[in-house]
Amino acid sequence: MKRNLFITIILSLLFSVFSYADDTGDAALIQVNAPVYSTVLLPNSAGKSLATPTGWGASNNVVFIGAGGTVPQPYRDSADGSIAFGGGFGDNVESIGVELSAVLNDFDTVDELSYGIKLHKYLGYGMAFAVGGEHLFAADTSDADESFYVVLSRISQHHPNAEGISKLHYSLGIGSGRYGEKSDMDKDEGKGSHGTYVFGSTAYEVMDNTNLILEWTGINFNTGVSTTPIKNVPVVISLGLGDLVEEFSGDGVRVFGSIGYAYQF
Repeated sequence: MKRNLFITIILSLLFSVFSYADDTGDAALIQVNAPVYSTVLLPNSAGKSLATPTGWGASNNVVFIGAGGTVPQPYRDSADGSIAFGGGFGDNVESIGVELSAVLNDFDTVDELSYGIKLHKYLGYGMAFAVGGEHLFAADTSDADESFYVVLSRISQHHPNAEGISKLHYSLGIGSGRYGEKSDMDKDEGKGSHGTYVFGSTAYEVMDNTNLILEWTGINFNTGVSTTPIKNVPVVISLGLGDLVEEFSGDGVRVFGSIGYAYQF
């Protein structure tokens, strides 16, 4: 089985950017619908996960771009990097939000593009649901495998200084592909063929718009931080440690990071 060794980093970027788009775009729309969503809670502007999806997504004419990298790649001494871009359309409150993305998995060639789609819906009372697919229509030479997922996110604690915003966020989902299929290198090292196919994450705001994150990818544990360092500027920065338990996957802990920018028309 081929697996994109860089997928943890690029998803860190994507979901951080999507989260900021929700905070800046959907918040105003939900306030307009206050009689229906009077108990709404929204996530803060930092990322809620590092390498796993959440129920929140880009919508309401948001576009995004970003880049990231990991040092080292699993079972290699070299680093890796990638670029992602896309947009969010529709209305995840009134109907369905639609998020479209493309990932350039290799800086050396434009042939290593893969695509993603995510349909997401705000359910009310601090809950959001999404279903999606990643690494679709990838080139035969790409090491990115198709993965599909469903995920439910929940917000459960009011922020003491911001009405309608939460400090605590958690998600639980189930998926195929990278959420349970281990790489050939993991198999060769005797680490099994499959993970749990169940993934989850939790994020807690430890400083203003800065989240401490712990997640299970279905294969291994990651931890890190995500922040929007400049107020009212839609730039999200994430930094983390991946493959924390070597017995599960990989050949040691690795460092990854990403930066992304979103703009709403």
